[in-house]
Amino acid sequence: MAMRNVQRLSGIINDLLDLSKIEAGKMEFKFAPTNINTVIEYVKSALSIVAKSKGLNLITDEADNIPDITADSQRLEQVLTNLVSNAIKFTPEGKNITITSRIINAKGIVINEFFKDESTNLSGDYVQVCVADEGIGIAPKDLRHAFDKFAQIENSLSRKAGGTGLGLPIAKQLLQAHKGAIWCDSELNNGSKFYFIIPLK
Repeated sequence: MAMRNVQRLSGIINDLLDLSKIEAGKMEFKFAPTNINTVIEYVKSALSIVAKSKGLNLITDEADNIPDITADSQRLEQVLTNLVSNAIKFTPEGKNITITSRIINAKGIVINEFFKDESTNLSGDYVQVCVADEGIGIAPKDLRHAFDKFAQIENSLSRKAGGTGLGLPIAKQLLQAHKGAIWCDSELNNGSKFYFIIPLK
């Protein structure tokens, strides 16, 4: 119990430090050629045991021949780890979590009305990653606040799962630093899909 509490508190402190660094413009990025499928496989390897312990299937469906992007692979791993960890928290036993990757043109990107600001100034081709779960879903009144700082869904499961409510806003700011975007689609009691994109060029 002591070890779990130490890990939980450490996670809270790290989230607060990351947010402070980002907002102060002090977050360091190491941009280099990065393949998104390598990031996906790393996160799958890291979290598959956690998913299996909850009776969940963690599945990947990666497009072939995706070219490298210029990115900080560690920060992308942080973003994807957060999305998959959330999916694991809020998905009941026996269900699936699927991570997909593909190339998409800006003209083909469809973004939920709550996140239309994310679709401004998009042009060219992007790598798109989606984390889809079969979990509790998010009601419309909560969905619009999904990326607000310290926001969490108010129900018994979210309180039991815990967390700071900082993971998604940190992910959003990390992706903005990559000239990308993040948004989600969800329906209460019918799962959620979190998408993020990063430009190919």
